[in-house]
Amino acid sequence: MLSAYEKEVIVKLKMSCLAARCLLGLPLLLLAACGGMQIRPVDRMPVPLVEKLPLSAGLHMDAEFRNYVYKETRWNSDWIVALGAPSVSHATRVAAASCRSVREVKDLKAPGLPAVDLVLSPHVEEFAFVTPRDAGGTTYQVTLRYRMNVFDRQGQLIDSLLYTGYGAVAGGGISTEAPLTLATEAALRDAGAKFLTEFPQQPVVQQLLRGETPAAVPVVPLLPVVEPPKETP
Repeated sequence: MLSAYEKEVIVKLKMSCLAARCLLGLPLLLLAACGGMQIRPVDRMPVPLVEKLPLSAGLHMDAEFRNYVYKETRWNSDWIVALGAPSVSHATRVAAASCRSVREVKDLKAPGLPAVDLVLSPHVEEFAFVTPRDAGGTTYQVTLRYRMNVFDRQGQLIDSLLYTGYGAVAGGGISTEAPLTLATEAALRDAGAKFLTEFPQQPVVQQLLRGETPAAVPVVPLLPVVEPPKETP
């Protein structure tokens, strides 16, 4: 038979264990209450060691690009990835590394003075990620695809370059924000390396280096939408 004192000690121990379990589960409850994962990557691309092209460039970044946020609901959680600030840094750095001089352009149709050889206008084309829970593995994988439109000094589109960065980081622990952030930053670095490698080889860039005037990309008109005839009652 247990004494009254021993019974009281056992009850207190059980209550302490229950309280500890509740505290361990508190971060997950708070995460759910806050609406999911907030991913805020930073552009950590190292200083590019490439030779700049003897070209002057304008850089046009619209509001959508500057404020781009990727949102998705998966596994009953909201995933919010703030890509605006790191994308602006990415575009600014790859443009500055590629061309002899770069200045910001507010209006594509009127680049202004001093005159430039071309105008770069970046856009986020695609962002996708895979978690260990999705693939049954141990890594977080990110695909980040950009489109860099190239315009002449009159504002005519002369080229459009797609380039993609990939990032993968091993995950662990209860938080998925840190590894997904690191995978996104790795994809940013990879995308920067791809652009710096591929941009100088583009036919339009080679034309400009030879002093030629690239032709504008033909605009394909949209076909009118034909609605089916309505049935008469």
